[in-house]
Amino acid sequence: MQVGAYRNRENADRMLYQLLDKGYPAFLIHDGELYKAQVGAFQQIGNAINMEQRLRNDGYSTVIVTR
Repeated sequence: MQVGAYRNRENADRMLYQLLDKGYPAFLIHDGELYKAQVGAFQQIGNAINMEQRLRNDGYSTVIVTR
């Protein structure tokens, strides 16, 4: 689940720490020129949808990303 994509590492870190402080299993991915704030890594789409709803209820914009 992607919560943000940033060119500036400090902005990405700020989002990461905000998510971690709220108890989300968050991490960063460095992809080309972007730092992407991710929450969770789900094998089942239902779990991703549940996390997406939780994040949206908390005021975050989200995108479910598959690789």
